[in-house]
Amino acid sequence: MSMASDILKLYEGVIVPFSPEFEIDFADFCIIIQNQQNDLKETLENLKGIYAIVDKSNHKKYIGSASSNKGGIWLRWLDYANNGYGDSIELEKLLKKNDGIEYAKQHFRFWLLEPHSMEVDDTVIRDRESYWKDYWLTRNTLFGYNSN
Repeated sequence: MSMASDILKLYEGVIVPFSPEFEIDFADFCIIIQNQQNDLKETLENLKGIYAIVDKSNHKKYIGSASSNKGGIWLRWLDYANNGYGDSIELEKLLKKNDGIEYAKQHFRFWLLEPHSMEVDDTVIRDRESYWKDYWLTRNTLFGYNSN
């Protein structure tokens, strides 16, 4: 089953099958928020983890993490849905040069790289985030949008 059909089922109120390879377009995530679809929210707010935001226009990635016990991945991704860049300096610069949040809706895709339970220590999350930044070379502006 494709993720697109899974998303359509979520819009209809059916629970989306969740897996560690979970991906969703930024625009689809915004629709889920607007429609107050709680199935995905309940899953993501109970997970810490490492995620990527992939820019489909150039394949650059931003690696981030949710390490707080409040709201998990859901709250972190909600930050991006509010303004398109969360607290990322490089993503903010990108959106200011382009069409703002519309650029994010057209080009960004969220990708959950590593879901973790809320019991995992935050230092593990930060270490894994650093690993993925190194793995994908996202601190290099040719490949990514991480500035730290």
